[in-house]
Amino acid sequence: APTPDVSGLPDSVKFFQLEAMGGQRAASTQLQRAHIVAASVRYNELVKEYQGLTKTNPKKAGTMVKALQTSCADLIKQHDLYITALEGEGTIQKDMAGVATALKAKDPSWADAEAASQRAVTNNEALITKAREKRADDQKICPKVSYK
Repeated sequence: APTPDVSGLPDSVKFFQLEAMGGQRAASTQLQRAHIVAASVRYNELVKEYQGLTKTNPKKAGTMVKALQTSCADLIKQHDLYITALEGEGTIQKDMAGVATALKAKDPSWADAEAASQRAVTNNEALITKAREKRADDQKICPKVSYK
């Protein structure tokens, strides 16, 4: 399933082509989610190290600010990639729902596929909303340094 373009396919094949693409996009989304977890772990480890050094060696802790900023920026970048992956997955799900609706109009046995496709679209939209909120929350914890 190298492309989500199903315009030249017979109706009965369109849905399955999109479904195959959806599987690939879902795998990509999960991989991006794993990158967020890894970036979050790295950032949290730096924060713990920084907090420990502020008590034992404040001068050395001060040298970690740039690393904290870089690590947090990477975390935000991973959030952005995850959101983009979710949006790509959502596009396929919306296309699947549209095809299922068209097929159901011709054959009522497609009703279950249409309902499942609509649920997937709704669930994906909820995931995108949560992902954007989490990104915003993580953005707030990134260290801010101002030189006056």
